[in-house]
Amino acid sequence: MIKDQNIICIASSNWNGSWLTAQHLMWRLSQWNRVLFVESIGLRTPSAKRTDLVRIVRRVKNWFTGAKCVKDNLNIYSPVIIPLHQIPAARQINSFF
Repeated sequence: MIKDQNIICIASSNWNGSWLTAQHLMWRLSQWNRVLFVESIGLRTPSAKRTDLVRIVRRVKNWFTGAKCVKDNLNIYSPVIIPLHQIPAARQINSFF
């Protein structure tokens, strides 16, 4: 059993989305360890649809508030990147952040 460790999970999903194996596993590991769940950066270029705009606003808000504690020993972090990977300036800004 893993106990008294610091665990960082670089996830391929968001904490509040459909729970996958990573969320279940990190929830359980946080009973005996300190866990930081880093949400997916999202690789798809967003559209102008309402769902994407709501997601962008939520992500920026979460980024400004920092890591969120969802229970003892379990924190969620939402990194922000500019999703224009093909543009060199966007890649430089993302590297800075």
